Amino acid sequence: MTRIALLFLLVFAAAACGPAQGESTTPGDPAPTQAREKDPLTDTAYRSVAVTEDGEDRPPAVEDKPVEVRFGANGTLVFRAACNRIEAPYTLEGNRVRVGQTMTTDMACAGPRMAEDQWFTEFFQAEPVWKTEGRTLVLTTERAEIRLEPLVVPSPPILGARWNVTGLVSGDSVSSVPQGVEAYLAFGHERVTGSTGCNRLSGPMEPGISDFRFGAIVTTKMACGDAANAVERAVLEVLNAGTVRFTQEGRTMRLTAGEKGLVLEGS
Repeated sequence: MTRIALLFLLVFAAAACGPAQGESTTPGDPAPTQAREKDPLTDTAYRSVAVTEDGEDRPPAVEDKPVEVRFGANGTLVFRAACNRIEAPYTLEGNRVRVGQTMTTDMACAGPRMAEDQWFTEFFQAEPVWKTEGRTLVLTTERAEIRLEPLVVPSPPILGARWNVTGLVSGDSVSSVPQGVEAYLAFGHERVTGSTGCNRLSGPMEPGISDFRFGAIVTTKMACGDAANAVERAVLEVLNAGTVRFTQEGRTMRLTAGEKGLVLEGS
């Protein structure tokens, strides 16, 4: 084969292996990704200033205790009415808020408070229409309307603050910490300390961007009652998982290790 013919074949092969029309060959270019449209309610929090039902004012079950509503960055709607903390996945479809299955803490409250929780749960399950009027968020169903103003919730620092355990997560359920049991965690740059609700705890810890990596957790050996022991088992089950994911929304933090988790409130 002549040198000219060989050169021709090499040029032809290079062309066949080259980029198709419209493709870029810039070294290191990432694959194109589709931009995600931002939810206009994402990462916002509100407090009710007026609630009406069938055209009449509906006063809160507890005086001077408005409902607080948060649309989390992870697609979770969280609201507090008169008793429990209730959360559910949500999506915006057009001008409607569509809410999935709700999860609630299991605090037992007086009848009016429980009825208030149920009323607001049914309100959100009715897929309210949403709109904004200036800074005011207006949610409306066929029979009711809630007007809410922005709620500024200061976020305590993750490291150095005391985080009180308020909920125990198992699968899709969240149970409240029994009254009289005080469990908390304090995260440092290298160690976690706190209380299981029964015993003092401490252990090595490495904070990450979205997770904590815990080493061996040691505790004191006090004997406690059934309620405190149950909380202790739940706390240690999460910490002993090793790598634990965390999310923070305002004063609320959630630790997740598989099907188990903890809900904590910063102080």
